[in-house]
Amino acid sequence: MSVKLISLPTVVSIYYMQTGKIILISAPPGCGKYNIINRLLSQHPEFNLKRPIPTTSRKPRSGEREGIEYFFVTAEAFKEGIRNNSFVEYEKVYEDIYYGTSRSQIEQSQTNCILDIDNHTNIHLVRKIKQYYGERILTIFISPYSITELEKKLLTRYSPEIVKAKIENAKLLISFKQDFDKVITFHLGTEPPVEEVVDVMRSFLLDEKFCFIDTCLSGLNAIGYVLQKLTTLCKPPSSYIYRGITAYYPSLNYNVDSHIIQSGLNVRLEHALGEYSEDDYSNELKRLIKIARKKFPQIYQSCDLNVLADIQHNGGATCLIDFSKNILTALWFACQNEFEKCAYLYCYNILPDLSKNTLIRIEDENSMNIECVFNLGNIINNHSANNYKHYYIWEPSGFNNRIIRQDSIFLLGRNPFMVSEHDVITILIPAPIKQSIKEALDTYFNISESTIYNDTIGFAIANGKMKPISVSIKKHNNNNNS
Repeated sequence: MSVKLISLPTVVSIYYMQTGKIILISAPPGCGKYNIINRLLSQHPEFNLKRPIPTTSRKPRSGEREGIEYFFVTAEAFKEGIRNNSFVEYEKVYEDIYYGTSRSQIEQSQTNCILDIDNHTNIHLVRKIKQYYGERILTIFISPYSITELEKKLLTRYSPEIVKAKIENAKLLISFKQDFDKVITFHLGTEPPVEEVVDVMRSFLLDEKFCFIDTCLSGLNAIGYVLQKLTTLCKPPSSYIYRGITAYYPSLNYNVDSHIIQSGLNVRLEHALGEYSEDDYSNELKRLIKIARKKFPQIYQSCDLNVLADIQHNGGATCLIDFSKNILTALWFACQNEFEKCAYLYCYNILPDLSKNTLIRIEDENSMNIECVFNLGNIINNHSANNYKHYYIWEPSGFNNRIIRQDSIFLLGRNPFMVSEHDVITILIPAPIKQSIKEALDTYFNISESTIYNDTIGFAIANGKMKPISVSIKKHNNNNNS
């Protein structure tokens, strides 16, 4: 099966403009940042890089041209831009003299952009910039091996008074280095680490397994872009399932290669135990199923997997990870709430893992308890003398309305699912366009809260996995009896 595409209504014309990715580099003075940036621009045309034209509120100097060296605006216009969040970064140099990089320069560029931040007044913005652009931006910090080394180098160029000020600035910059995706440390007596920066950028800029929706698109146009992009990236043979998440939580300093898809039970055990074993995982599942059947024997008579799926869709934490066979359903889940954060759509091609037997399809759930399911992987490992992590895929037979409406298909396994270890295309959905996508899915495809959920239980939102299981089961029972 190839990617399942859905015809777009013809009432809106689709327009696509692929904008670029963003590189942000920061370093204390004396660490060769401008040398590195200039060499990237002049020696690596394959990166298609450009420096955005900055905006300033000062008067043009002799020979400076509007739109070439700078965009010149009044101080009042610059302040208005700050109030409207129109700048990626900016700094105030003197009274009414500002410099900054406008968002439009980044977001409408069809090339990859390279920015630099090296000032104590805007280094704190790196975290906000990363949160806003997500994996569309790669942030790199170039750090000296030691402050003492940096001070010695600066004293060969500047007076002690100037060096003192620069060292204070350097210490402040270095205190923010944990906010960057990549920190590169080098000895100042050696060549600047251009090749190391190039290696990091190459894997980021040329990654075909990651893309993002342009912020100039919205609503139906953004949906059309997702479908068009997948047809371009997906290579046969392929069979995709999809998962959308409204935000990625573990940390800010991440890249796509570090993304982990976890079940609610993984999250809960990590919360409670920190480290846990496969036996801890299996025992907790068996305990959960046992309690559910004991408390509500009239409800939970079916196989273990059906019990777990029902508990999960009522807000409980189980081993099941919800995917959908319908890409638009998954896109709706990605855009359903948390409109101030970037969302992610994971498109998982299951065929390579099925062919390697690292993904096992559950054909007859009624003949297996959960322990038998997990033993399938052990049997394969014993026969092949390997010790692979195994995951299992289960397509339920449609025993409740929610599973049918969501085109549900479940992934399960005792280990978290590392995105980079599988054939997964990740699509970043910028925060500003999430709500428009959600509205378009309702208007044109009838996908909304009422059609996705439409049951007596309520919404199985992300916070649900942290609620006590007994509460969800009790609610289910009360609703069925009413």
